[in-house]
Amino acid sequence: KPGYKPECVDLCGARIEWTSEKSSRKNVFQITTVSGNEFLLQSDIDFLILDWFHAIKNAIDRLPKERSCTSRNLEFKLRRSSSIELLNSLDTESKEPKPEHRKSLIFRLNYSASDTNDRNRVKSRLKKFISRRPSLKTLQEKGLIKDQIFGSHLHLVCEHEKSTVPQFVRLCINAVEKRGLDVDGIYRVSGNLATIQKLRFVVNQ
Repeated sequence: KPGYKPECVDLCGARIEWTSEKSSRKNVFQITTVSGNEFLLQSDIDFLILDWFHAIKNAIDRLPKERSCTSRNLEFKLRRSSSIELLNSLDTESKEPKPEHRKSLIFRLNYSASDTNDRNRVKSRLKKFISRRPSLKTLQEKGLIKDQIFGSHLHLVCEHEKSTVPQFVRLCINAVEKRGLDVDGIYRVSGNLATIQKLRFVVNQ
């Protein structure tokens, strides 16, 4: 946003640790500053959250434990993302809160530009896997995939069965004429969807 300054976290003397009690989400770690502020960082991507954890931990380890550091060395900038509505409740001009007024914020970590390489590698592997798969015709010749009744063109079914009316249609008509002519709404009322899906599956098999 125009004129927006990123939030800064004082890492000098801060503690960093994994936590599962503060959030129902997975992969959450907490930064607790000397002043008592708590920040929760989270990502669903395992390698991404590990990179953040180690990067921040290394930064904390390099800093002196006392608060005599210069402010330039102390600040770790966190960019606000769309999922951090909690920051809106903070007064950016207020003084640093005291330890007894602890605020816990959660930051969702998203992909950065450097993570596109990993995604491209996954895409290329998937393309290779898909290109090696046998064709539909090959699977049909081996008998692994059979022609389906439902979803197929009528002339293809008839051509395969060498008839003018598909065998399944004949079976349905015969069943209705034998057992269903006295049933109210036999050609009008829809049947149970779950039962229909089961019958379709059996017929296709």
